[in-house]
Amino acid sequence: YIDAARQGILAIKAQGLYTVIKDEKLFNLAAGEYLEDKWKDLFYHDFGTAHMQEAMTAIQFDYSKRQTHDLQYYFSNYAPNIYRFRPTDLFKQGYTNHLYRIPYEPIYVDEEDLEEGQEGVIDFVMYTVDERRMNASVGEENGMPVVTKYSLNRSSYEHDATIYVYRATELYLMIAEALNGIGNVAAADSLVSVGFVPSWDGKGGFFREPFDAPIYKSVHLSQSKGVLGRLGYKGNYIRYYVPKYHDMSEDELLKRQQFVMDSIIAQETARELAFEGKRWFTLVRMARNSNLPEKLANVVVKKFPSALQDQYRIWLMEPKNWFMTWDHSPEGISTKNEEVK
Repeated sequence: YIDAARQGILAIKAQGLYTVIKDEKLFNLAAGEYLEDKWKDLFYHDFGTAHMQEAMTAIQFDYSKRQTHDLQYYFSNYAPNIYRFRPTDLFKQGYTNHLYRIPYEPIYVDEEDLEEGQEGVIDFVMYTVDERRMNASVGEENGMPVVTKYSLNRSSYEHDATIYVYRATELYLMIAEALNGIGNVAAADSLVSVGFVPSWDGKGGFFREPFDAPIYKSVHLSQSKGVLGRLGYKGNYIRYYVPKYHDMSEDELLKRQQFVMDSIIAQETARELAFEGKRWFTLVRMARNSNLPEKLANVVVKKFPSALQDQYRIWLMEPKNWFMTWDHSPEGISTKNEEVK
């Protein structure tokens, strides 16, 4: 975790990377970069220098040069595409209910810790519509829900949207995941919402992370507004989900905060990097590194019918079921080839 966080921060500082860009804004998630409808530009327009602050690794395609891929073919329902995959209702709710409390048992706090007007149970529920990313990721074609990220501004036969292998946003989310893994929940919380600055002032018993260690000293880092901040969104802070307890040890509280912070990071990965092949691996990484398979199981079962969720949860609580079994030995490969024949 420490090495992962350090390497990610060095990448933001443009240290250890070869780049032809001499720009103080390299990978900094500056505020205003993707305000209003500009987030679509990452997928709507042909790849260009305007995207270089966000794209760490990008594969470009050009229909006029017969450089195409099959993502539009599988997602779009305009002929000649075959509409093999579509967004679920559950997925779309992740954009319309952008901030919401993770369902835990009621959390009771001491009376002196309550703010004016609060009752004995703190339960934050906040709803906003994530229109910028929703409109670029999902839409409708022929009255049906479709993934639009790879067909925006393209004819139904062009199939040449840029494929981003790594984006700056994913780098920030992975750094946040690593910082959370070593127990620096406040730093992870800030990176998701506001960048390399304190996420709030510490009043009311909440954390404060000053980011005053030498590793954070950089003009690139100070410019960052975080994953949500650079879109103009208010923060989705850990305090909305894990208020202060009156009967919990510091160790127990930290474990709860880390669990919930991972959930917030995974949810943000799903929204920000939708259909870019990232969330599954994020869930696997979190579940394996923390030895808590429920971090994956609790999320994945939601896509199954409610009557089957308990059964699938039991199955997914066993990590060996996250992968396809395949014998990679020469004998096993030979046997597989014979079966195919």
